[in-house]
Amino acid sequence: FRLPDCNDMKLRATFRVTEFTNRAGSLSYRVTGTAPDGRRIRENFQDQVGALARKTDLEFESANFVPASRLHQTRLNDAQIAECERAVAELGDRPLMDAVRFYLENYREPQVKIGLRDAVAELLAAKTGEKARTETIQNLRFRLNAFVNFEPDGKLVCDVLANDIDQFINRDAKIRGLRSRKNDYLALSNFFNWASGRKPSYCVASPMPKRKFNFDDADPAVMPIETVRRLMSVCAEYKDGKTVPYFALALFAGIRPNELARLTWKQIDLDAGLITIGAGIAKTRSKRHVEFCQVGDQEPNLAEWLLPHVARRTPIAISRFDFEKVKALSGIRGWTKDILRHTAASHHLALFEHEGKTALWLGNSPAIIQRHYKGLVKRQDTAQFWSIRPEDAAGKIVKLAVG
Repeated sequence: FRLPDCNDMKLRATFRVTEFTNRAGSLSYRVTGTAPDGRRIRENFQDQVGALARKTDLEFESANFVPASRLHQTRLNDAQIAECERAVAELGDRPLMDAVRFYLENYREPQVKIGLRDAVAELLAAKTGEKARTETIQNLRFRLNAFVNFEPDGKLVCDVLANDIDQFINRDAKIRGLRSRKNDYLALSNFFNWASGRKPSYCVASPMPKRKFNFDDADPAVMPIETVRRLMSVCAEYKDGKTVPYFALALFAGIRPNELARLTWKQIDLDAGLITIGAGIAKTRSKRHVEFCQVGDQEPNLAEWLLPHVARRTPIAISRFDFEKVKALSGIRGWTKDILRHTAASHHLALFEHEGKTALWLGNSPAIIQRHYKGLVKRQDTAQFWSIRPEDAAGKIVKLAVG
């Protein structure tokens, strides 16, 4: 049997008194109807007064009937009971306690509620005010704005969950490599650490999930000796050698492109054979000294490449156009990112056979040197590499007609 609903009760909870004659010929009165709980009522009385009194009692009981399913002891008040009913109705078949536990584990009341877009703009403005590297700000802007656009418009910082971050990082996983996903993760970590650590905070704790991105890096590409000679020959011929300082310092001093963009002749001491990469220039903001390398008693080849440009102060930084033009004129295929620095690092390690020395020279850690650069070049090639000089390179290719 099923309990009748409220509409059933109103329709069925009616009773009536009917008169009928017994076999003996006397009159009797019968009360009939259906109670709210579904029971059929059929009771006989010898007099009409008794029947009417019973009908009145039954109607009173029906009017005050409470279904048995609602008769539960509870400490909740009526408003809380009503709220629970709405929550259960909205959850459907999903357990209410699971929803409560999820809320307690993930929600943190922030001191200030702010939208993702506004918070990202504030962080970028703060980084600019702190004079962070241009490339650092560009990287954060690119990756954080991608996250803002990935999330629903108007989403608050405090409403971001670990699952939201996972979905963003793993978007287009088939075409986005692990390195790109790791860079997204690092940018978001930077943002949420700032948001949770500022006063007042935008989220009580960072929602960043704990993730590891394990992948094997391919060995860095290294330019063959003949390719280095051809490249430096092109540099010497192109626009009166205006790109020579840039490529020579990248190849024979292992200086990063972003560091070369900030380097001036004030930091280069040809007499001492030393380049000072100050904290304001270095990627890691740690000062380091880069010594010119030489084989035996020979003059360092880097000094010979730089000497003609010291007096006229040829700008070290070059335009993207000139960089790409030199690449094209050199006819080098398979040019990979940081190939100039990788070539310098590999030959420095092969020359000195000391990970710590090469790490200090490059501004890296010994572990990175050991893992990435060991055994990439042969010792006989290394001797040739540090001996590549302007006159040596110039004789290796036909003189180029470049403008």
